[in-house]
Amino acid sequence: MNIRGRAPVSEKSVQMELLTVDRTGSSQMLATMLLDAWLSGDRYRLLWELDRMTALPRIPSDGAECDRMEILTGIACEMRAQEDLFAPRTANARIGVWMDLLDHLSDRGKARLN
Repeated sequence: MNIRGRAPVSEKSVQMELLTVDRTGSSQMLATMLLDAWLSGDRYRLLWELDRMTALPRIPSDGAECDRMEILTGIACEMRAQEDLFAPRTANARIGVWMDLLDHLSDRGKARLN
C-alpha cells in the first residue's frame, strides 16, 4: 500500500500496458493521459496516472523522446509529492508550470495555434 492507502501500480503491469504502445510519441500520449486525468478533477484517476508514470521503466529510445520521457516522469514525481493538485494556479506557481509543461508535451498547444 502506498501513502494514500492504495496499492501502487506495479512495474510489471505498466510494462505490459506499454508493450502495446508505439514508442514514437509515447511521451505525447502519456502526457495527454496525465493532463486529461488532472483536468477531469477525478482525484483517484489522477493518482493512478501519477503512480503509473512514476513506475515507468527506462526504455532506451532516441534522444529527444528519451528527454521528453525524463521530463514527464520528473513532473509526475513532483506532482505526487504535492498536497493539493486541484488548488488554483495562483496558490502554487508549480501547478501552473506543470500544467503548461504537460500541455506542451501533449502537443495540445500546437493544435490551438493551427
